[in-house]
Amino acid sequence: MLKFFPELIAFLSLAVIVVMILRRIPDVTIPENGDDSAPNTFKADLRRASATLAKKLQVWSVDFFHKTLHYLAVAKDYTIKTSNIVKFAHRVVPGPAVKRDPSPGPVNPGKTPGSLGSKRDGRFSGNGETELLERIKKDPDDSGAYELLGDYYLDARKFADAREVFEYLSGRFPQNDSYFSRLGTALFDLRQYEGAIAAYRAAIHLRPELPNRHVNLSFCYEELGQLDQAIEAVRRALKISPDNVKFLHVLADYEIRSEKKEAAQSTLEHILELIPTDEAASSKLMRLKF
Repeated sequence: MLKFFPELIAFLSLAVIVVMILRRIPDVTIPENGDDSAPNTFKADLRRASATLAKKLQVWSVDFFHKTLHYLAVAKDYTIKTSNIVKFAHRVVPGPAVKRDPSPGPVNPGKTPGSLGSKRDGRFSGNGETELLERIKKDPDDSGAYELLGDYYLDARKFADAREVFEYLSGRFPQNDSYFSRLGTALFDLRQYEGAIAAYRAAIHLRPELPNRHVNLSFCYEELGQLDQAIEAVRRALKISPDNVKFLHVLADYEIRSEKKEAAQSTLEHILELIPTDEAASSKLMRLKF
């Protein structure tokens, strides 16, 4: 819509010039040619005509002004809605199909939030990005398309793009905990740990009963060297899911690194009570004792 602004400015300038000319018409003088009444009559008629025209022009100007304000309001609203289309338009580059490994991973997950599981199936067609951008272009209010686009970027490891999508969604829908959680994942993988902490805490505030988010938060604290906060975060997760072996392994690792040997030993023993054949827990416990 902004591309029409130059034409609008030119039109307004022309209108101003017309008004200036009309304002000068009553001041026009007619040289006398011997008939005293004719010029005066002509000037009076001219003034009446110009007054009538000025009145009509005033009415028209007010109407034009209101229509212009309406046009600008519509243009502003449309610009806001489509700004994200422009924002993501340069990324319409079909890529290869991306599939997430469905296996649950090792008992001791790596220090990545996604390793604790995801609700996304991670399956998109090769032109999924293009299709989603087309959906957004047709309907800028299609939040579902934005969400799928953000998930596409996460699965494709385009974390900067995913961050932008979920920053937009979390700002537009501040009560949606899932958007904050996925924003935290994108920020974590961009090594923006302070931002990831803020995002995960927002998600936890909205829905504290999901244990994975507490563990993901602990990963952020760990990266910043704040092991005490990391331990507290995992313990909050274990209050929700006390026998989750993956969480217990994460906690034991933090406790070992923090030189909390007695606490680590107790955690590892609890793992072996749940899974007596857990070799990783047995090996860590042996190293602690000897």
